[in-house]
Amino acid sequence: MRDLVSEYLAKNDLRVSAVTCGRDMFEVFDREPIDLVPLDLRLPGEGGMQLARSLRERAAVPIVLLTGRDEEADRVMGLELGADDYVTKPFSPRELLARLRAVLRRNQARRRSPNATTRGGRIAFAAGS
Repeated sequence: MRDLVSEYLAKNDLRVSAVTCGRDMFEVFDREPIDLVPLDLRLPGEGGMQLARSLRERAAVPIVLLTGRDEEADRVMGLELGADDYVTKPFSPRELLARLRAVLRRNQARRRSPNATTRGGRIAFAAGS
C-alpha cells in the first residue's frame, strides 16, 4: 500500500518521503520541512496513536490518520489526539488525495503562507507494507 499510494501522490504534485516507522518519520522531520503527515495507525513498533500524540507535541503539522478501524470511538480518539482527518481502509487513492489537498488548503489558509500550495506540498507518508 505504501509504495502504491506514495507513487500516486507523487504523480499528483506532492513531494513524498515514504517511511515505515516512527523513528524514520522523525528523521525526515529533522532533515526537511514537512507540510502534512498521512499516518497509518498500523506501523511496526510504536503504535500509531502514540506516534500521532508524539508528533502533535513536536509540531503543528497537519495529520491525516489512515486505519482499518472504523469504530466511532477510534475516530473520536484520533481526532481528539490532534488528527485533522481520519480515513478508513480501504480507501481510493483519489479520495485520499482530495482529503490531503483539503487539509493542506485549510492549513495554508490558517498560516496564510504564500509558499504553501494546495497542489504540491512536502509530506511524510508513514505506512506499513
